[in-house]
Amino acid sequence: MTAAVKTVTSLPPGAGFGLSAAALLATLAATNALFDLHHTDVALARLAHLSELHSRTGLGDVAACTGGGGIVCRTQPGITPAITRMHGESIHIAALSLGALSTADVITSPNEMARVTEAYPPGCAESPEDFFRISRAFAEKSGLIPDEIRPALQACEANGIPASMTMLGGKGVFALGNKAFPVLSEFGTPLELHVAAKGGFRLIEVIP
Repeated sequence: MTAAVKTVTSLPPGAGFGLSAAALLATLAATNALFDLHHTDVALARLAHLSELHSRTGLGDVAACTGGGGIVCRTQPGITPAITRMHGESIHIAALSLGALSTADVITSPNEMARVTEAYPPGCAESPEDFFRISRAFAEKSGLIPDEIRPALQACEANGIPASMTMLGGKGVFALGNKAFPVLSEFGTPLELHVAAKGGFRLIEVIP
């Protein structure tokens, strides 16, 4: 049995938005339904996670896609870690992509991963603002921030806007609140994003 896969997204691929994980989960969910395979969501998520690790396209994005709504903090690896969840459905996020950054180059480098491990924050955020503060501190300490996005980050900081780097596959910035849009517009065309009230992956429609 074979099938053709066409993935459609409104976000730029290879830009740190976790689209490889989302595409894997979408493909697996559709295949599961199309061929009546009866795999559970947990089994599909585990397969997607292992595929990400094998292809070196990500580490924790599958868990983020399956973990439910809100802003999540995972304290353990894998697809079923302990999660601290903070609701944020009312907040607005602006995101700007300035190009791709190879995930594989980072996660296969012992030196890079040593810096990432050392930079990992000890606790979870208590507010959206705190989340951005922790994220920015991690990005700085890990040494992963590319020069191309420095001006956008500095502009957000000058305007009192919490902002950080999209991780890990892109040279991008995401920032908190409506005031971020005109600031990031000076560097490109920002995307409007929102925090999902519900998470997980699901089959929306089956077309015979």
